[in-house]
Amino acid sequence: MMLAATMNTNPVMLYFGQEVGENAASTTGFSGNDGKTSIFDYCHVPQHQRWLNNDAFDGGLLSENDRKLRDVYSEILQLCRSKEAVKSGAFYDLMWANPHITRQYFYLRHTETEKLLFCLNFAPQPVEINIIIPPDAFNILNITDDFTLKPVFGVSEEIPVNKTAAEHFGIEMKVERYQAIIYRI
Repeated sequence: MMLAATMNTNPVMLYFGQEVGENAASTTGFSGNDGKTSIFDYCHVPQHQRWLNNDAFDGGLLSENDRKLRDVYSEILQLCRSKEAVKSGAFYDLMWANPHITRQYFYLRHTETEKLLFCLNFAPQPVEINIIIPPDAFNILNITDDFTLKPVFGVSEEIPVNKTAAEHFGIEMKVERYQAIIYRI
């Protein structure tokens, strides 16, 4: 979800109930068991009904995991609305400079006033990895000195970065399994 929502300035679409874990695993109305919620029938969507909680609209019947999922979706959508680099910034793909990386994806989103580094791990295990940021990226970002990565999403520790080392050896980073993290540069 993070990649689809932040890779470009385009809008992002959520399927009905996706934010609360709806798996649409039943035959309903005119729809077969096809993994899609119905938009044409008068039917209930179980996860959405749990969110409605007998008209309390508070998610009171959702499981803890489903509430956490909804919070993550909410946080991602708020990030898309509040971060200038995501709303209107340019995109810089870092994967060409990191051909050794196969189950993770790294990119930059940036404007004149905001620079963000996105780190996504699609692997089922945590990774410790070095992300190379090429000189071209630093030129585009107008970064000439060492800097500190400041946490924005999914992480709490700052990372001091030596610019020259980042260009040649990479920035050492740990990303948990299936995790997305964002740093401000």
